[in-house]
Amino acid sequence: YNTGRLFIEDLVQCISAVDEWLEYVQFCIGGMGQIDGISHIRDVFERALGTAGLHVSAGSSLWEAYREFENALMSGYMVSEMCFFPSILSY
Repeated sequence: YNTGRLFIEDLVQCISAVDEWLEYVQFCIGGMGQIDGISHIRDVFERALGTAGLHVSAGSSLWEAYREFENALMSGYMVSEMCFFPSILSY
């Protein structure tokens, strides 16, 4: 698992990799129930925004996905592997 995670993180270290970051975030949301799952997802979002959040044409989709994730947490929604955020997948 850790090797796969490192591979994915190395893959998406490009400003034009917005779609890959969104895929990786979606994958991490599937593991939200693990210890420190929410913290890990936030860390991934922060790295994604730091790397690709300023992409001219697609960076806004990262910001929207992060905002939607935090709004869902604040609203008390429980997220499981069966529940996803539509805007993350509609890029």
